[in-house]
This record gives sequence, C-alpha cells and structure tokens, in this order.
Amino acid sequence: MAAVLFGFPAILVWRLRTPSRARSALTAGALVRPIVEASSHAARNPTLGMILLLSAGPGLIGLPYNFLLPVAAVEIGIGAEGLGLLLAAAGIGGLLAGLAAEHIQRALGHGRSILLGLAAAAAGLITFGLGPGVAISMVAMGFVGGGFVIYAASSLTLVQALAPVDLRGRLTSVFSLLYWGLMPVGGVLGGLAAQAFTARTTMLGAGVVLVALGLLAALRRPQVLTLAVSRDGLQIAGDLVGTGVLESSLGAPVALVPSADAER
Repeated sequence: MAAVLFGFPAILVWRLRTPSRARSALTAGALVRPIVEASSHAARNPTLGMILLLSAGPGLIGLPYNFLLPVAAVEIGIGAEGLGLLLAAAGIGGLLAGLAAEHIQRALGHGRSILLGLAAAAAGLITFGLGPGVAISMVAMGFVGGGFVIYAASSLTLVQALAPVDLRGRLTSVFSLLYWGLMPVGGVLGGLAAQAFTARTTMLGAGVVLVALGLLAALRRPQVLTLAVSRDGLQIAGDLVGTGVLESSLGAPVALVPSADAER
C-alpha cells in the first residue's frame, strides 16, 4: 500500500512538461550520472566518504526496527495497544532529540554527535532486546528514536557543509539513498533473522552491529570526530584531511578554523 501511495506523486512528477533539451538529457543517463559523480567525489575524499558509507549501517540494520516492532510487541506480550506505546515512545524520543540537537552539536561538534546518536540508538536496540518489561522497552525505544534523529541531523549537516556546491544535492541524495533507501532491504533481512530467531534478538543483534560499525568508523577515520560546523554554516573546524574542502570551491566564503576555535 505504501508503494502505491508513493507511486501517485511519482507519476505526477514524471508527467511534468520539460523543454526538449531537458528531456533529451534525461534519456542520456542523467539519473545515474549524478550519483556516480557524487560517489566518485566521496571515494576520493575518504573522510567525507566515511560519513556517507557509515549511513548504510543504520539504513540497512538500524531503521528496519520499525518493521520488527509489531512482532516484538507480541513477543513482549503487549499486543497492538502496546505497539502504539512503543511507537509513541520512539516518537517522543525523536522529538526531544530534535529540540536538543543544536545544543548537542554545539557542545560536542557534529562529528562526535554522529557517533553519539549512533551509540544512543544502538544502546536502545540492545536494551530493548534484553529489557524484561514494558517500561524499560519504552525507554529503550525513546533512545532509539532520539539517537537516529541526532545521527541523521549531524551527518546531513556535515555532508552538506563539506560538499562542493555543484555536488551538494547529489551527495545529499547519496546519503538519503543509503540511509532511507536501504530500509526496505533491511526489512527483508530483519524479517528473515526474526523468523530464524526472534524479533527482539534481531534488534539486539542490530544494536551490537551498529556499535561495531561506529567504532570501526572512528578508528579508520578519526578525522570525523574533530569536525564541527558553525551555526551560520560559514566555518568548518577540525581536521579537514580527506574531506575535499581544501581542494574544492564551496561557492560561499567558508572559513577553515582550528578545532578549538570553532563556534560551538
């Protein structure tokens, strides 16, 4: 049903009239070429590439918790009413995290906020898998919802700040493709794992894998942890090696400042 509903706006966009030159461009691979160009830029700049690549973990393993919650609610013994409570807890956690996101990013920097959000979501999934009661499960889901909001907000901020102006939209699209686009695939894999084990065990395993991915990213590209963007978006602080900023034009006057002097 969701696919059908998404299909209606897709048809409307497809039927929009465009100049003949634009139509010919679409038939020349314009839908694939931008993604290839953005991916090539990320591959040449491994710090930016790590931020993008890391998003595949939450997209494929973490966010599909939405598909597992109905089964997990049955396993806990709370049924449909309890499922509503779990979803509400995740939503409240996301709302509170959204309100606090800017303060967290100013205090820690955007790079550290990425790992903080990932760690919070992973801790919530692990706690949910181990938690003995409804109350603990609801608190855990609050951490899951809030953690993914912090993670996504910090990652997108850095991707857009580090991207050259001519690739900004394309790099953002790559992030969206990996983060949200992999959810259906993760849902299938999560369903198979839940069938083999249980939904709660699958969510527990997802949390453990997310912790491992976060640690691996921090060890392979510690430069990510130093990055911070000023409130106006005109200053980027931290170790910029591998970000692509030093050798690209952002189209706006961006000041590169030491980490200690970044506006937090």
